[in-house]
Amino acid sequence: MAEDVPQLLGVHGFEIRYFVDLMGGLNEWRNLGNVHLWDLFAVRWVIVPTAAQGLDSIPGFTRVLRDAATPTGAAHLFERSAPASYARVVSAAFKLDSATIIPTLLHPRMDYSRIVLFTPDQPVTPAPMKELPPASPSRATVTSWQPGRMTVTLDPAPPQPSYLLVAENWYPDWQVTVDGHAGQLLRGDYSLITVPLPAGARTVDLTFHSRLYEIGKAITLASLALLLIALVASLAGRRARHA
Repeated sequence: MAEDVPQLLGVHGFEIRYFVDLMGGLNEWRNLGNVHLWDLFAVRWVIVPTAAQGLDSIPGFTRVLRDAATPTGAAHLFERSAPASYARVVSAAFKLDSATIIPTLLHPRMDYSRIVLFTPDQPVTPAPMKELPPASPSRATVTSWQPGRMTVTLDPAPPQPSYLLVAENWYPDWQVTVDGHAGQLLRGDYSLITVPLPAGARTVDLTFHSRLYEIGKAITLASLALLLIALVASLAGRRARHA
């Protein structure tokens, strides 16, 4: 937090329900130790307390620091040997009921690079799928990023309709354009930002804009202005009485 490093659990005053469910419950985080799930969120670094039992090594990770000093005690630092993609393109999708989708995502055989799972409430109808498709040849790269705004470039462009997934939690106030045209924002793999892509798509722009926040901000400013006017009027009245 002090070094402005993104963390899987984040630091904020509220929790997104879908993320909490996927991670195994608020303040319980029963699925936090599922190494396969870390791929979904593109976890690259892991800090493990030295005193933790049975965590002297992590599959797919290399220990780069041993017994390093931290504010809460000594810890090991692990780095992923082959970093997972922060944004990725998948060729196919499938709908599952909410009770099934989380266990499926936790299963080590679930291939996040080939398919995205949707809950029934998502306004999308995936193309019928007879077998698991190969990984998409399209590669997604985040070419611009700042809080509340990011640009993802697709190279090569997907040869068929596909889906872009970003390792950020879905929220309804995200807005999306694909090659400059309004796109559709979906919640894929239970908690992630997901955007349907037409064949040949090149650029996806994501922007966070909360209408409710803007309304609240306007109400707050208007209230402060009214209070200021009332205060000035009150002071003017007192001076008039004592003149």
